Amino acid sequence: MIALGLCFPQGYHGTTWGDHVNEGRPEWPLSPWRILRALVATWKRKAPELPEADVLGLLAKLAGELPEFHLPPATTGHTRHYMPGGKSRTLVFDTFVVTQPDELVGVVWPNVTLSEAETAVLQTLLARLGYLGRAESWCTASILDRAPFTETRVHAGSDGMAEDHEPVRVLAAAPVASEEELLRYLMVATGILRDKRLLDPPGSRWVVYARRRDCLDRDPKSAAPPGLAYASRPAVFARYLLDAKPLPSVTQALAVGELARRSVMALYGRAHDGERSRILSGRDDGGRPLTGHRHAFYLATDEDQDGRLEHLTIVAPGGFSEADLNALNSLARLNPGGGGTVLELLLLGTGTAADLPQAGRPVGPARIWVSVTPFVPSRHPKTYRNGQAKVRENGLQVDGAEDQVRREWGLRREIDSSLPELLEVETVSGATAGGRTLRWLEFRRWRSRGGGSATPHASGFRLTFAGEVVGPVALGYGCHFGLGLFLPEAGGQ
Repeated sequence: MIALGLCFPQGYHGTTWGDHVNEGRPEWPLSPWRILRALVATWKRKAPELPEADVLGLLAKLAGELPEFHLPPATTGHTRHYMPGGKSRTLVFDTFVVTQPDELVGVVWPNVTLSEAETAVLQTLLARLGYLGRAESWCTASILDRAPFTETRVHAGSDGMAEDHEPVRVLAAAPVASEEELLRYLMVATGILRDKRLLDPPGSRWVVYARRRDCLDRDPKSAAPPGLAYASRPAVFARYLLDAKPLPSVTQALAVGELARRSVMALYGRAHDGERSRILSGRDDGGRPLTGHRHAFYLATDEDQDGRLEHLTIVAPGGFSEADLNALNSLARLNPGGGGTVLELLLLGTGTAADLPQAGRPVGPARIWVSVTPFVPSRHPKTYRNGQAKVRENGLQVDGAEDQVRREWGLRREIDSSLPELLEVETVSGATAGGRTLRWLEFRRWRSRGGGSATPHASGFRLTFAGEVVGPVALGYGCHFGLGLFLPEAGGQ
C-alpha cells in the first residue's frame, strides 16, 4: 500500500477537467491524472537529478491502479477577480474547496508496492511539490504509514452505490504500451491541447468514482482557511503572482523589489494626502531608516527555478496597519516607466504571523536555508596596511562575508531571542535557475536609489540552524529589497 497525505492550507483550487473556471465546479476528489502530471512537473523543474528509470517506474505503478481517496469535511468558497493584462480584462469566478488547514486529503493505492529507490524518489518529489491544481493551490504532501481516517472514503466504480452517494467523473491514466509512452502523454502541454482542441488528453481516460452527496456541505465558518486577513487580524505578509511576457529574470530581483516598494508607497500616499507609512517605507517620520528589521521586506522569487521571477511576497514582521493593508490590497501592477515591461499582480492572499509557515517557500519553516540572491556585505573586509587580512580567533577575516553573516544573525537574535543559533555557514558558488548555475556577479547588486554598497563583493551561503526558522531570511545590503535572500533548501529539513 502507498498512502499520501495532501494538505491545502489555502484551499484546493482545481476546476473539473474539461470545464471552464467560471462554471464554478471544483474538482473533488482530485483527478489521478492531475496528481501524476504534478509529479512529472516537479521532477522536470525541481528535481532533474532523480534517475529517470526510478521516476518512470514510480509513475507506471501509480498509473496502473486507480487510487481511493479519503476526504475530510469540506465546503466550497469562491473569489471574483479580473485577470491582469490587456485593454479588456476577463472576470474570473474562482471556486475552490476549503478544508481545515491542518486536515489531510488521503490518496491511497491499496495494492501498489514501491521499491526502496522509487520510495526515495517519491519522497523527494513530494518534498519539492509547491502546489497541486492551479498555482494558488498551495500544497504540502508526504507519505503516510497508513490511510488517514476521514469522514468520506471515495472509491472507483458506481456498482451498488448507496443512496447517500453520487457518481463523479475524474480523469485517470489509460493503459499504455510502455513507461516511456506514459511519460510522453503526461508531458503534453495544456497549450498544445487547446491549440488542437483536445478536451481529453492523449493517454487518459474518464473513470467514475462514488462520493457522498454531502461531502461539500460543511459549515464554511468552521472551515475557513487562514489566508485572508481582515482588519481585526493584523497581517504580516501579502503574497502575489507576477504576470508579464516575459517575466523578469531572477537576476533582477532587486529591481522588482525596489519597484514594488515605490508602487505600494505611491498607493499609500495618494490615499493619505502624501503621508508615508513607516512599515512600508522603512523610515520614521523624520525620514531616518528604521532599525530592528520589523518593517517590510519586498521579496521577488523564482520558486520553480526556471530562471524567471513569478512570485512577490511582502513581509513585515512588525505587522501591517489597516491603511498599509488597504494599499497592499490595491497593488495590481508594477510599472517601471520608460517603456519597460509592466508586471501585473494577482493577490493570492494576506495572512497573520500564525499563517506565515503556510505562506510559501520564502518563509519556511526550515533548518537549512540556501542563498538565491547574492549576499552583498555592507562593509569592507578589514586588512592591515601590508594587505594581510585581519583575522578573528575563529579564523574568519574581520568583516569578511561569512563574518558579517554570522554577526548580522547574532544581531537578529538579540532582537528576537526565539531565533535559533546559526550552526554552520558553507559557501555556495551560485544559484540554480533555468537549468544552469548563475554566478553571483550576474545579479543586479546596486539599488537605484538610496546609495550603493561599500564593497563590490558578492557571495552565497548555505546556512544550517539549530532549529527551524520561520523567515524571511534576508541579510546584508539591500536585504529588504531582495538581495541576500535565502530560501529553504529543496528537500531539506
